[in-house]
Amino acid sequence: MGEVEFEEMFDFHSTTGQPSDEMKTLALIGMILSVITISGIAQDISVRVIGKEKSSDLIQVDRVWRKDLPDRLKVRLRATKETPTGGMIFNAYFYDDKGNLIRSQKGPNMVWARTKRGVEEVGLPQVLESARASEVFLALPENLKGLRTTIIVFGFPDKLVADIYPSGKKFDDFEFPEKQALLGAD
Repeated sequence: MGEVEFEEMFDFHSTTGQPSDEMKTLALIGMILSVITISGIAQDISVRVIGKEKSSDLIQVDRVWRKDLPDRLKVRLRATKETPTGGMIFNAYFYDDKGNLIRSQKGPNMVWARTKRGVEEVGLPQVLESARASEVFLALPENLKGLRTTIIVFGFPDKLVADIYPSGKKFDDFEFPEKQALLGAD
């Protein structure tokens, strides 16, 4: 649409031929809203390890459903706006008492759990709902008996967040691939 046609559709000018104060205000509001929309593409997200939990629900570990692993970590995910999880990273790193990596895994473990729709397989939701917590679980299999620390990295490749469990530990004391992106350059 050409400039003349656009101006013919809307009377942007006061009787002096200059844009009216109302139009200047509306134009400013429009520019502010477009900046907010562009910056809103990267949603504010968070991850928090709630703690160890016991459960008799089936949990999938290395593609095998197991009922003999009652111990698991509960992890809470949040987003300030509805956020699809496609393309998101969820990495868990498990360390022993010396800070050595015992195991790493991509994604939470699937569990069979009772939901509003009945008993079903539950894992990382397809969408994080606005300001509503989603809970996922990490199995603690036998090979993690020496587990002392867990780091969870979550988010989009260009906007990552992390949590460390137990909370008294420091990220600096552990090595993991996303460390520099999270903590910045040394």
